[in-house]
Amino acid sequence: MEILTNIVSNLLEAQLTEFIGIAEQRFSSWRGTDNIGILKAAVERAYLTARAFSPQTAKRLLETTLLTRIFFEDLLVSFRERHEFGGVCLRGVGQEAVGAGVAVAMQERDILAPDHRSVSAMLARGTTLESYWRNHLMRATGPTGGYDPNTHFADLEHRNIGFMVSDMAMSAGVINGAVWQENRRIAVEVGGELLPEERVAGAAIFGDGAASNGLAHGGMNLAKALGLPTLFVILDNQISFRTSPSEQHGGIDLVNRAFGYEMPGLRVDGDNVYEVCLAASILLDFARRAGHPALLHAVTFRRCGHNDLEDFEAYIGSIHDEAARRFWNSKEKDPVYQATTLTQELGFVTEDECQKIETGLRERVHAAHETALAESGPDPAEERPVFMESEPEDPSAAPTQGGPRTMTIRQALAETFIEAFERDPFVFMIGEDIARAGGAWNTTQGLSERFPDRVINAPLDEGAIAAFAVGAALFGAHPIVEYQFGDFAFANLSPIVTLAATRAFMQKIAVPIILRFPCGYVPSSNHYHEKIPEAVLVNAQGIKVVVSSTPQAARGLMQRALRDRNPVAFIEYIFGYGILGTVSAGGEKEDFCSRLCHEGSDVTIVTWGPKMLMCAIQIADELLGIGVTTEVIDLQVLNPWDKAAVVRSVQKTGRLVVLHEDSKQMGFGAEVAASIVEDADVFYHLRARPVRLAAKNTPIPAHRALEDARLPDASDVVAAVRLLMTEA
Repeated sequence: MEILTNIVSNLLEAQLTEFIGIAEQRFSSWRGTDNIGILKAAVERAYLTARAFSPQTAKRLLETTLLTRIFFEDLLVSFRERHEFGGVCLRGVGQEAVGAGVAVAMQERDILAPDHRSVSAMLARGTTLESYWRNHLMRATGPTGGYDPNTHFADLEHRNIGFMVSDMAMSAGVINGAVWQENRRIAVEVGGELLPEERVAGAAIFGDGAASNGLAHGGMNLAKALGLPTLFVILDNQISFRTSPSEQHGGIDLVNRAFGYEMPGLRVDGDNVYEVCLAASILLDFARRAGHPALLHAVTFRRCGHNDLEDFEAYIGSIHDEAARRFWNSKEKDPVYQATTLTQELGFVTEDECQKIETGLRERVHAAHETALAESGPDPAEERPVFMESEPEDPSAAPTQGGPRTMTIRQALAETFIEAFERDPFVFMIGEDIARAGGAWNTTQGLSERFPDRVINAPLDEGAIAAFAVGAALFGAHPIVEYQFGDFAFANLSPIVTLAATRAFMQKIAVPIILRFPCGYVPSSNHYHEKIPEAVLVNAQGIKVVVSSTPQAARGLMQRALRDRNPVAFIEYIFGYGILGTVSAGGEKEDFCSRLCHEGSDVTIVTWGPKMLMCAIQIADELLGIGVTTEVIDLQVLNPWDKAAVVRSVQKTGRLVVLHEDSKQMGFGAEVAASIVEDADVFYHLRARPVRLAAKNTPIPAHRALEDARLPDASDVVAAVRLLMTEA
């Protein structure tokens, strides 16, 4: 096995020796740790592996690399010549060795989050060819049932998160939460801390272009901060869509990204599946035992277009010159050629055996293709629900003892969190500055002291936080994300609106997350801390959007959210944190529906949020003095909103005022008013036009007088009701 031991000594150990020298001199985070000893021991174990490389592992590397290439070849014929599926055809020709090498180096219990090129990694870990064909051909029997195309699916049974969405760096964020949760789950099951070698590790594969994305950097930073055994793999095919390396990142050697996060890094020939596998085994071994991330930079070449609709040859010449293209496209650099010749040189297979293996693999690809072709597509008449069904209420959950109590919304939330943490070991909270002094809004008071390992102070990176929560939720956790201010979530909402919000509809996968958005009126705070995210979150379709206005509602709705199997955005108007109210002994039994706060027969006011609700109830009492009775509905849930309750009320009163704190233009009030107008069952009951009262369509000014003038107040509501009473 001299070839393999030379790979370890001449390439991998040489790089790590240089790395260790730098780490000893410059890495402050390594001082006082045994990281260097663990890394050296991982290299020694790699020597043992190389000297006694198993024939089964060698054949697995060869077969996975070859199988993936055959699949890519047949996939192109299916797309271009037979026109068996539409959309785009995404292949990774020339990059098969990277996914195969990484996946084979992983343990079965480890977790994989690949990019769209790394079909070989999924196949190596048990995902079937039938799954790939069915999803490409959009069959009802496929992983997504025809709702998501090509490589966009997960295979959680085999611990493959998959390339579910097109955010190229998503894998680097999601993998962290998945790995953290799995190690916690096993520790809870065994009743103690895991030994280093027992840890579950994760591997995230993303491209050289995705390595520029904030989620990639945020993922690596979070893994470093939390000490997670995550291997970040940069699959560098030297073309980012149609962008050159110099345009993408200035032409740097991407392995040097490892130094910035003080993690071990190796640069390997991504066309040599044995080199990739041995490097990945060293880094995964280190990551697992040290509880520390690592980086693998696999340099290869994309031998096809970003997708197979484009003319690859039309632009590749402007990115790489002829000599470079000739080198990278040569037979000697082909991953399949290298895997075949090296496996033969090592004596694991003969040339005849290779031919038999190839014949058998072609038959497998063909059979899987034929199986998928014979199956039917989805039935458009069948409507798939956007949300997963919620968990039933736990009858064993003991209600809070005692009678009704007076408390603030802040206290109601804090108490609910403590009860949830006590009841479910897989509920946790992650956010910025939440572990000390109860967080920015004092809603987590006492939580970190009682559950220090489940209240995570995360780096200031909303995208990394959200992606972490999604990954944990996919593997059985129920994360609670606290954004310090709702505005800050807009820094990167993609893990929520692109991934979490779509999984129930696309693949019937539950992503139970609670997202807390403190927002709204705070006198003289300014525009950058008060924006209201309701409309954006509702438009994501797959997020339940909840707004509490009283302590009783806050407690009950949060308890209900903790039983939900979908992403739930909990809009917390900062104005209301200090509002006092009565909370029943259990505080629960709230459902995701509206609440009738004041009965009347002349006009319906639909509102939500504490400030506007208080205004509406005040007006209802005042209007009684002029003989007008007002029905006030606290909507509480904006998605899915309780349209039936509003319809019943407007059928009775014939008049509608929608009152909310968000801007009028494109605010959720427009949806309420439009839905009533277009519904024939209620339209002909209207005695006057619906009216929307909302904030002005401007950014939020800082001066309190200006800010107050921007919002609707009691006089605006009274004027609107008086006007509606005169209309016929």
